[in-house]
Amino acid sequence: MDHRHGKGICYCPDGSKIQGAFYLGRVEGYATREWKDGRTFQGLYKSDERFGPGVESYPDGRQDVGLWLGNHLIKLCTEVPGSFSVLDYPEHYRYVDDSSQRKYISVKEDPFLRSYKHLPFDDKDIFPEGVLAYSHNMDHLTLTHSFLEGCDAHYFENTTELPEEDPWPVANGTPLLVRMQMHAYKHRQQKRWETIQLLLRRGADPNVASVPSHLLFFAVKAADAKAVKLLLEKGARTDVRLPSKFRGLSPLHIAASIPGEEGVQITEYLLSSALDLDARAEDGNEVYGPDEPQDKEANMSGDVTLQLKNEAGPPQEYFSSYNGPVPEEGGRTALHIACEREGNSEHARDVIRLLLMHKANPNTLWSGHSPLSLAIASGNDLAVVELLKRGADPNLPLSGAVKSALCAAVSTAYEHQRTTAQRTALVDKLLEAGADILAPVTLQEGKRKAVGTAVDFAYYKYYQDRRIANTPYHMLSASEQEVFQTRQSLLEHITAKLREHVILKEKEWDQEELRRSKKLDSAIHVCASKKKERNHHEEQGRLPIFKYCYQCGRSVGVQLSPCKRCYEVFTCSEACRRKSWNERHSLECSGLLEKSTIQTVPSAGTAGCKKNIVCKNGREVEEEKRGRGKSKVKTSGRETHQKND
Repeated sequence: MDHRHGKGICYCPDGSKIQGAFYLGRVEGYATREWKDGRTFQGLYKSDERFGPGVESYPDGRQDVGLWLGNHLIKLCTEVPGSFSVLDYPEHYRYVDDSSQRKYISVKEDPFLRSYKHLPFDDKDIFPEGVLAYSHNMDHLTLTHSFLEGCDAHYFENTTELPEEDPWPVANGTPLLVRMQMHAYKHRQQKRWETIQLLLRRGADPNVASVPSHLLFFAVKAADAKAVKLLLEKGARTDVRLPSKFRGLSPLHIAASIPGEEGVQITEYLLSSALDLDARAEDGNEVYGPDEPQDKEANMSGDVTLQLKNEAGPPQEYFSSYNGPVPEEGGRTALHIACEREGNSEHARDVIRLLLMHKANPNTLWSGHSPLSLAIASGNDLAVVELLKRGADPNLPLSGAVKSALCAAVSTAYEHQRTTAQRTALVDKLLEAGADILAPVTLQEGKRKAVGTAVDFAYYKYYQDRRIANTPYHMLSASEQEVFQTRQSLLEHITAKLREHVILKEKEWDQEELRRSKKLDSAIHVCASKKKERNHHEEQGRLPIFKYCYQCGRSVGVQLSPCKRCYEVFTCSEACRRKSWNERHSLECSGLLEKSTIQTVPSAGTAGCKKNIVCKNGREVEEEKRGRGKSKVKTSGRETHQKND
């Protein structure tokens, strides 16, 4: 094909001369045209026509300067008041604003690391904001980098694909280039380190520079333990803070969050000169991430899940009141940050140990959480052991989504951090450390409140997941069935612990008085008129009784009914009554009935007593004549339960 292409000089039939760039026989780009009458034009051309900025000069010295479209001057150059800077260009301003210090600068996008002769890498620097590329006339715009990539992809589409390899950390990476750059970086870093050492030896003050931040922060953020140690030896201050927009963190806050052995070493160096181990960050208004409300599933609802009836909770005789100091609420301490870390449990435990050995307070609150509850929520059992060993109070009242460390252990919000066996072991560990399962826990739904126990809190969280709690088991998926079984196993375990603690507590009291008080209290549920017939002395002498379901352990949001034979235990439903009777109460209730029968029958022979009882209850004489074996007691107890009910 016979076309003019490239840079050159073209002599036209009218005697004019064009010097510039040609494409497919036409003038494209910058060119200069001279006529015989002395006129000249210097500017941009497109398809042999003026297009864009240009200057036409006349023999008398006049000039037309502006934007040209063909032979028409559509805009003259005018003087604009004011000035412009790099910030006026979108392809540059992102590197010089306030956020540039927090953004990683890519080698491909950094204008100082590439030639300006290359095409712009970011399409948004070319197209106006809000205009789609395919709907805009791009003839007058600069070619974009994506066009170049698309052209290359179209050209090389039939090329055999190379085998995939591990990505290199730099563009156009080859093994030799990577080794060269690593050597160069190592050499530069060594030179910088030698320069820092030289300056500090010559008396440079590490506390002078504070823009953008103090020198110690750079060493801590880089996890350079050797640099931190050197700066501290030269008098670097540890009580400095980042600006408020960065939460006012101290070097100790940042060191407590560094993973690996470097974080442990830096924390140890800082503790040797730290002034305030319990310094608070400026994030007291933030909410712990897992506690934030999430509407990602329809089965998680904020609707009413329990019918709260302003229950008063366990009587004070059943639990030990918290007598410690009122916990301080505020921003995070370094201990909070270390306990909040997920993963790398061993090094996090070491940081926590160092902080506690230097007398950091383990009983402060941030976002309603103590360091102990944060360690429970993050799944770090090693940190839990360390905190309990060094003074963390498992009964510390919390003010956030969880009300105590034990509530955090049974909450469904953090169940993904542990297996069923690990959650069960965690509950046992807290109870062994002195956590009171009978401590009052306040529950609230809307304007209604009630006071219960950690078991009530566990059921409260359980019923918030309506999908798992209310869907028949066979309609759940395999993963949901596993979640259901896990939650049921934990509920049964903590209920058994509650039952054990109540029984042990009640064994400390006079059993006859306790039995009499339970019967008097249960009479209210049987006949309301009996309450008026009781004398005032019995009302004052009655022991306070904690009413809870003997099977599921709940005391809030349920209607409790006493056992109709002994009036000493309560159940919340027919299912709980039957299950409790079959599993344990049949033996216990039969023993209580046997003792009460011996005390109330006349002083006749045992056979006569048995005969009277048989006749009264309508039982067959042959059944009563059997031996009082273990199997007989259980069978007769069940039959008596069915008849009386």
